[in-house]
Amino acid sequence: MGSPLDFACHHCGRTGDNHGASSCRRCVLDARLTALLGGADGAIAEQRHPLQRHLASSSTPASLIAWIEQSATARTLREFVLQDTPVTHAHVDALPSTISAHYLRDLLVRAEVLPARDDEYVHWIAPWLQTMLAGVPVHHVPVLTQFARWHLLPKARRPPGLFHERCFRPDTPGRRSGEMGTVSDSQ
Repeated sequence: MGSPLDFACHHCGRTGDNHGASSCRRCVLDARLTALLGGADGAIAEQRHPLQRHLASSSTPASLIAWIEQSATARTLREFVLQDTPVTHAHVDALPSTISAHYLRDLLVRAEVLPARDDEYVHWIAPWLQTMLAGVPVHHVPVLTQFARWHLLPKARRPPGLFHERCFRPDTPGRRSGEMGTVSDSQ
């Protein structure tokens, strides 16, 4: 008696966490990481092994699978892989200054593929400020520019810590990218 259905992963034998008909989320993630980080021959270059380990250690493989399939950051990462050259800060600097590019650099630094740069957050302020100032009344521009110069830049030059984590990370809960707050004419 019993059911003829087999819910075990056909690759590793785990049960109860299938992502598709025959594979668990962890095995699907491993396959997607190999596809993302592997070169034309399918092999993952030595420089990308720390990134593979970092991503594979995710506690939420289903979310990471979705990230690989849908995010601009993963597409940019794949483009770097296809260039078949070691990724450097100069490569990431050459990208348009977007949240995706900043997130990619942060990911590569956290995975220890790239070394941390002391002044990393300083580079984010000028493009962010230009974008933010484009949407405010002209008479607020001098005040906000001074705020950036005298308040944000000195803090951005400090060693990484709480300020950087809360103000410059694109994935900070409750804060959208480029959001500083609302400035109204009544203030």
